[in-house]
Amino acid sequence: KRVFRSSTILLFFVFFIASASAQKNNWPNTLLWKISGNGLARPSYLFGTMHLQDKRIFNLGDSFYHHFERVEGFAIEVDFREYMDTLLTRGFQMVEDRNLKDEEDEDVDAVVDSATAVASPSAEKSTVKQDADKKMSRNLRKEFRKLRSEQIKSLLLYGRMPTILDAYLYGMAMKQGKWLGAVEEVNDQLSIRNELGKDIDEKEEMDQPERALLTSLGNMIKVYLAQDLNQIEEIALNQQSAKTKTVLFNNRNLKMARSMDSLSHLRSMFYAVGAAHLPGDSGVILLLRQKGYTVTPVISTSTMPAEKYAANLPSLSWYEVGQADGLYKVDMPGIPSEYNLYGELVKMKVFVDVTTMNFFMAGHTIAQFGDDELETALKNMGKSMGGKILNIKKFNRDEAKGVEGMVNSGSTSFRLQMLKKGNSAFFLMVGSSGSYKISNADADKFFYSFKAGETASSSTQTNWKVFSLPDKGVSVKMPAVPKRNKSFERQSDGSGWNFQVFDCTDPAAGLYYLFQVRDVAAGNFLEGDSLYFEQFKENLLKDDVSMLRDETSVMQGLPVLRFDALSKSESLFYKTMNLIRGNRIYTMMVLGHISKKEEEGAEHFFQSLKLEELKKTVFTLQTSDDLSFSSMAPDKFIRAKEEEKEDSTRIHYTSYDPNEVTSYEVVKD
Repeated sequence: KRVFRSSTILLFFVFFIASASAQKNNWPNTLLWKISGNGLARPSYLFGTMHLQDKRIFNLGDSFYHHFERVEGFAIEVDFREYMDTLLTRGFQMVEDRNLKDEEDEDVDAVVDSATAVASPSAEKSTVKQDADKKMSRNLRKEFRKLRSEQIKSLLLYGRMPTILDAYLYGMAMKQGKWLGAVEEVNDQLSIRNELGKDIDEKEEMDQPERALLTSLGNMIKVYLAQDLNQIEEIALNQQSAKTKTVLFNNRNLKMARSMDSLSHLRSMFYAVGAAHLPGDSGVILLLRQKGYTVTPVISTSTMPAEKYAANLPSLSWYEVGQADGLYKVDMPGIPSEYNLYGELVKMKVFVDVTTMNFFMAGHTIAQFGDDELETALKNMGKSMGGKILNIKKFNRDEAKGVEGMVNSGSTSFRLQMLKKGNSAFFLMVGSSGSYKISNADADKFFYSFKAGETASSSTQTNWKVFSLPDKGVSVKMPAVPKRNKSFERQSDGSGWNFQVFDCTDPAAGLYYLFQVRDVAAGNFLEGDSLYFEQFKENLLKDDVSMLRDETSVMQGLPVLRFDALSKSESLFYKTMNLIRGNRIYTMMVLGHISKKEEEGAEHFFQSLKLEELKKTVFTLQTSDDLSFSSMAPDKFIRAKEEEKEDSTRIHYTSYDPNEVTSYEVVKD
């Protein structure tokens, strides 16, 4: 009994089997329900799904297909396009954070926390141990869930479809041209994983035999195939805690019912949600009835595999997509989502076919390699994907040079092309998971539709844009209006710094420009200009680069470091300038292929830096939270409560001036 309870918690994203009440209901054996009355011009339909890829659950009734193809709209729990966007965005952020983390760590030593500078060694050791324990716990939990996921996949003995039932139905509705939507927000489900997963005892659960998991999963599939809502409700009542039912179902059912109420008055709808959301006194069926709807069962007399039905649907429409500046264009079987890596350095367009989980990607960046380094660049890309490039072929397309290859990573196969034209590099990719491979015809249509446009006319210095940050007391000129680089800014968390980072590219020159303002965080101060400069240089040199220039100077009475370097392994050059203004540092960087290191843009960028007068801070009388003291300060005093846990005899207060980047502190001992 213990095993079955815990297994259902682990599988809550597979099959929601809970309700809100222990009252016995006599539900007919069907997962399809008609929603009518309450002023609806046309009926809508509600269908209970199971979030699995097991082929058995894809045998759907004749009544299902009849009503599915006649409604105007289709909605699942969360919009699958938005869900995929969220997952891909998080995935790209993980790549950025993993690659950027080490690059930011080196500057931490140059920043001193005035609150912990006098902390005892034992307190520091305790904090370090606690942080390590938390990190280990997170890693164990992650590996545990990964292993359980693999176990679940291995237990699907009846064949796997390329995606879960909900997503497959979403793809079918897309091909029929229906309006697509959702009855929940993506964050509703993402937060559930964090809320319920934190109570799992990994060690205890890992000791449970795989046979028990097989029995649990097999029983759930058996109940679902019988369309037995009574048994679904009964399992939920016996196995789920009050907290689980509230978080997983009661709260979400209310939101689903409200969404269905609203959407059904706009168009005839077909709703597909987890089957466990249907029954119970707080289930969606009764909630809709309470709103005045007539909700009645729909019975089928025969079934048909969804794959067979989908084979007769029209193919996805192809669209020409590309960059607004005409840098390239390519055809995709759907409207792609757009993503950036490392700010403006890498831009991508990705379309995922949710019916097959195949995807198409097109992207571009400034060329960080020469024409004779295309093959090496492709191999490096394959290596970063966890595989080895096979079947390498070179080609020319119009004025672009290209190279193509295949790579297998786990169960996913990729076909890649990398092209270079002028100072721009382009990469194209199709990916297939499992046995549902992208056809060669579709892949060829995608690859050979690609056209590289003409590079934008060379940006002259007179066309550069003035970029100003009045609150930071600075302005610079850049070849284009820069955008905020969130991936770099995330690295400031816990570092003792606050970052603002902006960047842009100049495709005509093949250069990447970055401008960063680093402010020491409240309660910290910069230990020394020379120390920071040395750590900056050490960090750049450790990445297998050789120094080209190392000069310190003074600008308007402030220390400046000019440091340029050449990457030995990547054929890249870096030109940098750092200016320290108290506890604030302005960092400027230009990156490009070594063949572009004599371009004048970098020097023009550095020379354009202009310091402006800082905003004057008004000091007012501030009183501590315990009313024990008051003082003139730039802002309210913040009490360092974390420090008090380590040393209860000391109370530390900080008032922070963001204009001058200065902390004013009061310590009570």
